[in-house]
Parts: sequence; C-alpha cells; structure tokens
Amino acid sequence: ARELAKLGVKVTVVDKENKCGTQATAASWAWINANGKTPKAYQQLNILAMRAWECVLPGAVRWCGSLVVAPSAAQADDTYALRELTHSDAALIEPSIDLGEDARAALGWGDERVFSFEQEGMAEPAQALATLARDAERLGVGFVFGAEVSGFPWDAEGDVVGVVCGDATGLGLQRRALHADIVVLCSGVGVERLAAKAGYTLRMDHKPGMLAHTEPAKGKLHKIIVTPWFHMLQR
Repeated sequence: ARELAKLGVKVTVVDKENKCGTQATAASWAWINANGKTPKAYQQLNILAMRAWECVLPGAVRWCGSLVVAPSAAQADDTYALRELTHSDAALIEPSIDLGEDARAALGWGDERVFSFEQEGMAEPAQALATLARDAERLGVGFVFGAEVSGFPWDAEGDVVGVVCGDATGLGLQRRALHADIVVLCSGVGVERLAAKAGYTLRMDHKPGMLAHTEPAKGKLHKIIVTPWFHMLQR
C-alpha cells in the first residue's frame, strides 16, 4: 500500500480488526529467507523479496544467518548459497545448543545434517508493520477498520470492481461498497476464504504450528535455528 501510494495510486486498506497486524503479522515468525522454495521461479521471487527489504525498510532485518538441520539442503536455484557444517563446527557457532551424541539420540536424530545459510535473517514484524502503516497513512492511504468483506461486485465484463464490507466488530459500521479498479487479497491464511467469496478456488496447505515466547535472555542464540522438531530464534 505504501509503495503504491508513492506512485500516486489511491489505496484503501480494509481490515476486519480494529488495528493493523492482529492476524498474520501477529503470528509471523518473520524468518526472512528463500530456503528450499520450489519451483525455481518461486524461489527466485523469494530471493528478490529478501533484497527488497533493504529497499523498502532499510535496517529492519537482522541478517544473522540460519543453521538448518535437515537430511538435505538441495536448492532449486543453485545460486542460493549454503555451507555444510560438522556438528563440532555448529557447536562452536551456537555453544548454547547441545549437539552432542546424547542430545541427538534424544531427538531421534537420523540422517540429518547441519547447513549454514549466511544470507538469511529475521525481522520484528510488529515494528516493521507499524513503520509501513505510519508511512502509508502519511502518503494518503485510507484505512477502514472493523470491516469484514462479504462480497465482491462485478461489472458487465466479469471483472471485480471493488468490495462489499460490513461490521465485523459490533461497532455499528454500516454495510457499504467500496469501488476499486484492482482488489488485492493480502490477509494471510484468510485469503482462501476471501477468494471463495469472489468465486475463486485457492488451495492452501494446512500446516498448523505453535509460537512460544520466553522471558528475555541475554546472548543465547546468534543465528536462526531450523530443525525438523522445532524452529527457534532470539530477537
């Protein structure tokens, strides 16, 4: 929305909650990567997105690198750099993680190996979104909060020409139609349901997970840790 507004496009953001960032952003782990993405064209798109962070929000990503535990780290795009580490090398990089034989046995470690991806990083999603939203509002982007999209009006040529939205929060927002030349669905896992309201089928993988937050701790992890059993990072 911010980048479109910079180009002089009139943009309206419709959010069913009372503020930005309560859904997909709040549940984001914010691992900035293109790791293992397929097919090759999709991985290359993700690589471009990684580079775009420094153009759109310079300094928002901490490019700390990742340690990935997996049987293989083959990449569709062979320019996506990686380096295999021994268990000893990995332990030197992350001394607070036990990679000894007993620990590996307890996890059921089989043919997994350790790979380093130095080009990856992490962001603080709430802070990044807050900056983007402030900039977007300053550039004239309109925000309609507490409005749930219930349908999409069509023109005679069969094109979507806006959204119909109504009250999603009990605050009494009147049902209304918002005209738009282009409608972009960007509601995380909610996109599948929204697309269905417009008559489109968008199949998404169902991969539930759980985020656990600990009390702040100093200097424990240096990199993002990705394993078959858990993902872990320290902001």
